[in-house]
Amino acid sequence: MEQGSLTMSDRRDPRPDPRQELRTHGEMAVHLRCAEQARRVPERLAVVDERGAWTYRELEQRANQLANDLRARGVRNQDIVAIYGARCLPLVWAMLAVLKAGATFVILDPSYPAPRLIDRVRVARPRAYLLLDEAGEWSLPLTTAIEAASPGWRLTLSRWATGAAGATGATGATGATGATGATGATGATSDPLYERSTTAPAITVEPDDVAYLAFTSGSTGQPKGIVGTHRPLAHFLQWHSETFAFDQDDRFSMLSGLSHDPLLRDIFTPLWIGATLYIPDPRAFKTPGALTAWMGQKRITVAHVTPSLMQLVTEPVGSAPQAATEATNTPPMSLRYCFFGGEVLTSSAVEKLWTVAPAATCVNFYGATETPQAMGYFVVPGREHTVQGEAAMTTPAHTIPLGTGIKDVQLLVLTDQQELAEVGEVGEIYVRTPYLSRGYVGEDGLTEERFISNPFRGLPGDRLYKTGDLGQYRPDRYIEYLGRGDHQVNIRGFRVELGEIEARLTEHPRVRQAVAMARADIAGETRLTAYIVLRADPSASLGDLRAFLKDRLPEYAIPASFVQLAALPLTPNGKVDRRRLPPPEDRPGEQDGSAAAAPTTATERALAAIWSEVLGIPLERVGVHDDFFRLGGHSLLATRMIVRAQAALDTAIPMRAIFDHPTIAALARDTDDRRPQGQSGDARAHLAQPAPAAPPAIRPVSRAAYRVSAPPKG
Repeated sequence: MEQGSLTMSDRRDPRPDPRQELRTHGEMAVHLRCAEQARRVPERLAVVDERGAWTYRELEQRANQLANDLRARGVRNQDIVAIYGARCLPLVWAMLAVLKAGATFVILDPSYPAPRLIDRVRVARPRAYLLLDEAGEWSLPLTTAIEAASPGWRLTLSRWATGAAGATGATGATGATGATGATGATGATSDPLYERSTTAPAITVEPDDVAYLAFTSGSTGQPKGIVGTHRPLAHFLQWHSETFAFDQDDRFSMLSGLSHDPLLRDIFTPLWIGATLYIPDPRAFKTPGALTAWMGQKRITVAHVTPSLMQLVTEPVGSAPQAATEATNTPPMSLRYCFFGGEVLTSSAVEKLWTVAPAATCVNFYGATETPQAMGYFVVPGREHTVQGEAAMTTPAHTIPLGTGIKDVQLLVLTDQQELAEVGEVGEIYVRTPYLSRGYVGEDGLTEERFISNPFRGLPGDRLYKTGDLGQYRPDRYIEYLGRGDHQVNIRGFRVELGEIEARLTEHPRVRQAVAMARADIAGETRLTAYIVLRADPSASLGDLRAFLKDRLPEYAIPASFVQLAALPLTPNGKVDRRRLPPPEDRPGEQDGSAAAAPTTATERALAAIWSEVLGIPLERVGVHDDFFRLGGHSLLATRMIVRAQAALDTAIPMRAIFDHPTIAALARDTDDRRPQGQSGDARAHLAQPAPAAPPAIRPVSRAAYRVSAPPKG
């Protein structure tokens, strides 16, 4: 500890002292805090979605009934209960009830492929399953596989059932579904759920008890289960609400995905302070302008988002007749705070948000699932702090710093020798705090590898989490992110292990070798590319591989591009030389080896220009018979493309059109058919090459203007 050690007398050193004692506090479990709010503001709205609303009194009583029902059916402290959920009010009900029962919840996202859900169930081994009727039915193969992997009784929940709370019945591992009770479950009862007591179960939940399981990708192809306790969640919620002065008049939004760690702060921050949580209709994420309109109509003041999702909000609605009408009737956004996380945040993303929410304070959050919620933060200077003539934010690509640790958290940049890096020296980022997760389910070796003892103190319980992120201290004490030191990447806010993609690809009988990489396209968006070497006499097509992966990986983890190679380039040591892998745009022709078919009509030319811009690929590589999704498109890009197509072609185009007609030729014909007679695509030749919108002006900001503080409530 010579060169990198801190001198306590040197007050100018901006780095945190890794020998400083960090303590825990008397944290209250989140469900107990929610009960306090129910006593304080019982008639205030707690949760609102497009189908209904519950007050704090209703949420408390119904959660207590379900918690008592779980206890009656045999659920005990820290048992695992799986919730097959959807983005809706009953999800909050189920999560809160599981915590009140002293149990641990894990969320199963219906949008994930069945094999991925089964892998998670095998790791979690739930004692019980709560099925929200709004999440849809389980398929028979999924039911059979889950029962074999981890048999447990199942209870279907409906908000519309008769009584104070509803359940359509419970099923044991081999039993039939009952009308109101349960069959085949140990400790089961025939009493309907709504007859349970509305008083919370008389149990004790300790701060270090397990509250939830979260999952991330594993490099071997198997998911890693992360054990989250009550203490870190409560600590973050208290810091979050105090630092930014939230109150019960704030309106929070649930925008995070079901399997995304920020979901917990979406849901529990408002419940922590007695505010209201608003949940959008899932269709709003697929309809151009709908999410922006919803946030304005509901007067949302606080949002947690990924930069990719915020692009959907900031995308101009356009000039199509229907869109223009909706835009005119949409109230201005009331956003006070926008918290970004999950991806690198750039100044251009912040500037775009300010075009629709000029009063919003933007905050960059930093953390990992292993470091529950946010462990670092940086408040982006507002426009009043801009200083002309300096170059801190002079380009759209400027990366916003990660900032510094929240209360009782240190972000440490360490060298390979685990010494504290000097200012400007590149090292790996470690998170030091008593509020880390416990580690990984059933993987003690991996837990010991990633959660290490603090080398500066060596005391039991003083742990650091090894993030794998590279960074450096700036002179102003904030940490600048410099990328990854391993093969883990973030795609649209989701953590992806490239090794998992490679493992899944090599399961295909025709694939001999596979390497996955993340590359930035010409628009700056991170895309996945798979490099494959096929076996002799190959018969697999790229379509085969995509279909194969679709059944095994979530949509965000499926590569946008596939490059077939005769052999993988190797280093002198025999390892894959990733630096010599060709970028996908260097390949001649399209995925089938043929040249891209050029557009012939004005509508086709307009769509081709938009696809090129949105997909981030050269215009000459966009053929009219190419599939949008095989060119790397996904749901968020599809929404962005439809918005721009409506503006360029002055035609209302429904979102489903790109799914029904995924090629330019087919979409152009469908779009022309939607126009009034006599208004053909060829008659609108001036739209063939729509000029890209000029980027918003980037105001230079002084480095001295950057600060981390508790901004005054505006």
